[in-house]
Amino acid sequence: MRISSADRSAMLTGAVYRYAESLFRTRMITGVRNVKERQIEDKKEEMRQLIGILYRVLAVSSDSIMILIKCTRILCRNYQPIQSAMKRDAPQSLVANSFPSGW
Repeated sequence: MRISSADRSAMLTGAVYRYAESLFRTRMITGVRNVKERQIEDKKEEMRQLIGILYRVLAVSSDSIMILIKCTRILCRNYQPIQSAMKRDAPQSLVANSFPSGW
């Protein structure tokens, strides 16, 4: 079977068109996939950075809480002798009105 040059030209044009279209679609899908993968990796890195920052904030907060606990214990330990001295040295009428019961 012989194919005319016009038919051959049409087939080639159609084949080239289909090839170009498939290439365009393939490149687009690949490009979309690459962008999607890049965005996923960027989000993963962003999450790693955020978790790292939050971990450091938590560590600093924990250290601050421990310092506050230590300072509170020192204050309580030093407060009791001062309170006892004030009760001992103050007039009885002042002591009865100044300190709540249980102190």
